[in-house]
Amino acid sequence: MKKRKNIHFSIFYFLLILAVGSIPFTKFLLLPITLLLFLNFIVEGAWKEKLARLKNPKVLFFMLLFVSFYLLYCIGLFYSSNWRTALSSLECKLILFIAPIVILSSDISQFMQKKVHFLWKVFIFSSSLLIITNLAISLSEAITFQNYKLFFFYSKLSHFMHPSYSAMHITIALAFSLYFLFFNKQASPRWETYFLYATLPLFFIYIILLQSKAGILILGFLIFIFTLFYINRKKRYFFRSFIFILAVLLAGYFVIFKFSAPFNRLHIAWEAISTPKEGTEQANDGTSLRLAVWQVSFDLGVKNLPFGVGTGDTNDELVKRYREDNMTYVLKKELNAHNQYLQTFLALGILGILLLLAHFIIPLIYAVKYRQWVYIIFIITVLLNFLVESMLERRDGTNFIAIFNALFCYLMIYKHDKEETPSYAA
Repeated sequence: MKKRKNIHFSIFYFLLILAVGSIPFTKFLLLPITLLLFLNFIVEGAWKEKLARLKNPKVLFFMLLFVSFYLLYCIGLFYSSNWRTALSSLECKLILFIAPIVILSSDISQFMQKKVHFLWKVFIFSSSLLIITNLAISLSEAITFQNYKLFFFYSKLSHFMHPSYSAMHITIALAFSLYFLFFNKQASPRWETYFLYATLPLFFIYIILLQSKAGILILGFLIFIFTLFYINRKKRYFFRSFIFILAVLLAGYFVIFKFSAPFNRLHIAWEAISTPKEGTEQANDGTSLRLAVWQVSFDLGVKNLPFGVGTGDTNDELVKRYREDNMTYVLKKELNAHNQYLQTFLALGILGILLLLAHFIIPLIYAVKYRQWVYIIFIITVLLNFLVESMLERRDGTNFIAIFNALFCYLMIYKHDKEETPSYAA
């Protein structure tokens, strides 16, 4: 029995390694991995042990919280007109259902600190390999077309996914590197330490080159919080903290307002917000488009209260409204809400937005209580990205968010129950 249990855990852990390692590169590998994780979960059996773990009220609560969000999308299928789109959406979000069930019901005693750390290091390595691969592809294209500026900027430097999603991944990888270098009490091999130090400028420069507005702002927030915490780690230094905060504000001012476009998309965004253009047809930069789409999405959401339009009809309703309002530019691109809060609000109404917020706000409260700093950074990063992208409408977002959220929450729940559970920010 014990041998069978170890075999199934080895399969489970190997699939997790594949999942974490493949997230930066591809959105397609996670679906078969998810199905294999669920198959292993079923074949393993041991239902009495799994049900016994659900006697832990926190395990049961978070499993129901995470799973209910997906089940609400399933209910939204039945009052959708476009079942084809609805089923595609449910397939995209399937990992939001399977990951919590498989991970939260697993045996925490098998997850020693070394295994958990290895998962995060796999993600750091995979993210580094992604950047090197993207740089190599861009260099090849730059040499071919003799344009070295164009191919090392924004979408031309992100060949596997949209820059916003890539920036989100790399931000968490950077948080892992900072943890291992400055907060992990266990000694690392010298070569590994050198590698982790090398990832810091690599991740930082890459996020800047991606020019994802949300990515750059979140990167600044991460560095600000990390440095402020590190300054006051052993003793409160109010004057040093004040000088640092002042320096950050001045640096932010120069970055946003003094660096020239087009390689400063934050400045372009500020101009779009501060000086809105007349008419939707003149609004064709990313920020202006989002402002216009957000207004339409909110209006439709309010119009279709309290249950929303259904899982499969959100984009159809948006496109219909774009056509009615003669918004030809966004109509041509058939843009979604570009805001996960509005996307869920439009699809599932009041209950949908409440469950979405609870999905992350409640774990955030516990993460603060248990001082799980990397989990806090992860949740804040996701919540901020939700403001500018419909992250759960694409596999690039759902794969990353579902796997890491379930893992972080799983380890946080058992943090005070098992000696082998990592006491770091997981």
